[in-house]
Amino acid sequence: MLSRFTLLILNCLSRTPLGFNRWLGKIIGTIHWHTSKRVRHVSSVNLELCFPEQSAEWRQQTGKAGVINMATTILEAPVLWRLPKDKLLSLCENIDAFDDAVKDQDLGGGILLATPHLGSWEFAGLIYATLRPVTFLYRPPKLQAIDVFIQRGRMSTGATLATTDAAGVKKLVATLRHGGGIGLLPDQEANAGSGVFTPYFATQAYSMTLMPKMAQRRNSPAYIYFMERTATKPDYRLHAVKLSDEIYSKDMITACTAVNAAIEELIRRKPEQYNWAYKRFNETPGIQEQYNRYKS
Repeated sequence: MLSRFTLLILNCLSRTPLGFNRWLGKIIGTIHWHTSKRVRHVSSVNLELCFPEQSAEWRQQTGKAGVINMATTILEAPVLWRLPKDKLLSLCENIDAFDDAVKDQDLGGGILLATPHLGSWEFAGLIYATLRPVTFLYRPPKLQAIDVFIQRGRMSTGATLATTDAAGVKKLVATLRHGGGIGLLPDQEANAGSGVFTPYFATQAYSMTLMPKMAQRRNSPAYIYFMERTATKPDYRLHAVKLSDEIYSKDMITACTAVNAAIEELIRRKPEQYNWAYKRFNETPGIQEQYNRYKS
């Protein structure tokens, strides 16, 4: 019953104007911020760790804006998944920021494209897939009934999806071998045994080694990018940063530090569009206890 209702809502949201979805995202995000003590607390912990120099008022406003951005990203995705390529491209400013990435991919060694939970990451993936072949790592939703809907949407501009398991990793490797691009979400905490502790802002975070290991297979160029959601037309602005050569270091701490530094650079441009409600430092000694204090 829940799956059918969710699918009905997604289908309805795919037929509404983008402006309405954004407005609804602001409403729902605001409600979620004010009704969820956990969200407010985790956001507060993360922002105090990452921006200790800012005032408590700034961190509260930024945390609330991040929750609104998250809700908006989810609600605008269904309508973006239905738009034709030319319409999607017309919504994007600074598309030239992808020029270097497109040229790099022509070299035949593949390319890595990572977008953190910043801005509209769904739109970012759709746009790049209009330019070059790309395979995105994909975690199927818990509600299987909406899986087909999401997959169809994310592949609407030509992308291929690979599941977050051994078979999916093999698919990513094959994509690089054939000169294609692979897309990752680089700011999630690594699973046990698949990460290293590296600086993320001013705090040690357990970071995934997948991106450096993939880049090192064929010496592929790697980028961190995000789509800023704007208040004026066009509706999005692309930002992209090419990773330094340190990503090719065999020392995974050095390589992952390069990834985190690029993510941090982009977040600092628009901190209010980042998902601060995620427990990014959950494996860092002492931080889990801080996250859990809201329960007491």
